[in-house]
Amino acid sequence: KIGVLFQERFVQNYLRSDTGDRWRGGIENTRTRLNFSGHIFDRDTTFLIQAGYGYLDPNAIVGNTRISAKLWDTWIKFKLNEKWSLKVGVFMLPFTRESLVSDQYQLAVDRSLIDYRLGLARSQGIELTWHPHDDTRVFLSTSSGSPTLRGVNISGTNPTPPWAALAEDTDWSLTARAEFLLEGSWAQFNQFTSPVGSEQGVLWGIAAHGQNAERLGRGNPKQDQYGITSDISIHSDGMTF
Repeated sequence: KIGVLFQERFVQNYLRSDTGDRWRGGIENTRTRLNFSGHIFDRDTTFLIQAGYGYLDPNAIVGNTRISAKLWDTWIKFKLNEKWSLKVGVFMLPFTRESLVSDQYQLAVDRSLIDYRLGLARSQGIELTWHPHDDTRVFLSTSSGSPTLRGVNISGTNPTPPWAALAEDTDWSLTARAEFLLEGSWAQFNQFTSPVGSEQGVLWGIAAHGQNAERLGRGNPKQDQYGITSDISIHSDGMTF
């Protein structure tokens, strides 16, 4: 399958300052990417490649706010059996639900500022998915760590994964998320929108993350990170909560 995501945006800001140019506005090409997805050999081996242009580091408060060539999710996934699958590559770490919903299926113009600051963003690693029951799934991931809050040293100069294997990333990084489908179907939670006439759905998620940064000098402080989060999503005949 081949697809394109193209987002053109007009932004207008008013700066409360003493400078002469208080109004800052213009048009930006927020995201442009070409998506390739499908399966290799058999339907148990799937892949996704997303390449194009976008913000190199959308999680940055200052600096690295350049738009340039980058990779988004780029991975290969192996279905091991009916309950287990393994994914390798660049992907959103399984922490906040906002991050796990694709860019084109967000409810508003973009993700919230809270998610950009406290979510984990993309990294490179290995992720196991376990479906013990039809209404439960668990994600377990080990990766090069989250670049948000300056958690990965190399992200200061190269904020977009993949990173080199010998780069300054982390000693270890583990992320786990469990989701429980209380009502509805899994497919309806691939997006935030609840179309009119759709069935009732309730999804509860809980996740935890920990990473231990490397001490490699260069004046970089040690940036260990630990976090836990929980969320609930409700779809009801045109209403999303």
